[in-house]
Amino acid sequence: MQAIDLEMDPFGPKVRFGLWRRRPPAGSDSFLDTLRKEWAKLDIRRRAIDSGRRGLPRLDSMEPTHVEREIAGAFKLLAEEERQLASRKLAEISRKASALGLSITDAAYSNITIRLAGDLSNIETNLPIRLARPMRNWVHADKDLRAFQYDNFVGSSPTTRVVATWLVTTALTAVLEALANGVLFQNELGYWPGVGFAFIVGAGLAVIGTFAGVGTAQLKRRQLWRKVLGAGLLAVTVAAGFLYIAGLASYRHAMVSDGAASAQSGGLIQTLLSSAGGVPLLPFVLINLAGVVVVAWKAIGTFGYLDLKGIESRLARSERRKARIEAEAYSAAEAARLQARSDAENVPKSAQSNADEGQQLKGEAGSVVQLYEAHAEAAAEWAVDGELYFREIVTGIDTALSTHKRFRKPPQPFEPAALSVDPRLETITNGLEARIPGLRQSLEPTLKTIEAAASATKERLREAIMQCEAEARTQGAGSGRILRLIRRESEK
Repeated sequence: MQAIDLEMDPFGPKVRFGLWRRRPPAGSDSFLDTLRKEWAKLDIRRRAIDSGRRGLPRLDSMEPTHVEREIAGAFKLLAEEERQLASRKLAEISRKASALGLSITDAAYSNITIRLAGDLSNIETNLPIRLARPMRNWVHADKDLRAFQYDNFVGSSPTTRVVATWLVTTALTAVLEALANGVLFQNELGYWPGVGFAFIVGAGLAVIGTFAGVGTAQLKRRQLWRKVLGAGLLAVTVAAGFLYIAGLASYRHAMVSDGAASAQSGGLIQTLLSSAGGVPLLPFVLINLAGVVVVAWKAIGTFGYLDLKGIESRLARSERRKARIEAEAYSAAEAARLQARSDAENVPKSAQSNADEGQQLKGEAGSVVQLYEAHAEAAAEWAVDGELYFREIVTGIDTALSTHKRFRKPPQPFEPAALSVDPRLETITNGLEARIPGLRQSLEPTLKTIEAAASATKERLREAIMQCEAEARTQGAGSGRILRLIRRESEK
């Protein structure tokens, strides 16, 4: 037996530790580290020395030793782990490729048109439902406006000048009546103090005239409750005006005659026809009545103007709401059309993108197989190198083992398990490529179908709006609510 130096280089000339017989592929650094760790873990040098000292392997045995079997098994296990890892990667690639094949099918265009038809149908169905009440409100407000203009002889819409005229007329009437009535009280109060007192009287007459005008204006409205309210208000203001003027005359007469005449039977009429302090009362009574009539006349137009503006405001609100709902329906139809066009135009693009991605996946699958084969081959080579190193150590300890029949020929590397790409990957990628020309050819007819469906829907929307208006106009002459204190939420 030949003694060997235990401090000898553990890697003899036959062992290429860290070097492959061919250039290692990219991404193999971590596997190379794994091989190195496994080599160190096997501790071949020490175990070979122990085997050589114990006379193993025996010259008459053709079976490999436990150490040799462990060396081959360790690197074969590494190759199997690499195969399982590569198999999982190939399964994931196949799954992605299958998803690509299912994402763009021959039914892609029909699915788009079916979805568009459903969206447009919902728009057509919802429009009459949403438009019914706003359309009724708009039609009724329009009828109310026309009826008001007809009943009140309004040819064109008046302006705020009507209100200004009423205010100026009322103020001017109060001033003129104050100046005229000041003559009645000039003997007792003086002229200007009498004018000041008479101005207060004139303001009261202006208020009476205003309420009389409001009551008269209600008589021209079509609502029964407003006619009754107007008649009652007019009767009350006429009676109040007469009593107010008569009371003013009696008060003036009483200032001169100490109230004796007012106590006589029929004294009120006699008072109105008599004179006070040499000043006849009847002309002043007539002037006051004229002022009340003028203020009432202007008040009729003013409060009619306010009623008219209320109707016009309600008409404008309902028209805006109606127009907004109609615009929303058209906008929704247009949005559905644009979305369908975009989806259809993206079909060939997505198919081409999927085909490109399929080719990329196909290349990745080939790289996975290639990398596995390189790793498996490397593991087999390291197993062979391990056995050669083991033989070198044991023959260095026992030179008789150099004539061992099993050592006369090199160890055979193990055969790694085969690994191949799923053939369906090729089928899927080829199918994606073959589908693109047909999809491009079908794009133009699909776009025409989309445009036709959208145009038909817009036409049906116009017909639905016209039908909704026709139905609203057959449901009565108007809302009958020209002036209300509370507005429904749907009309806001």
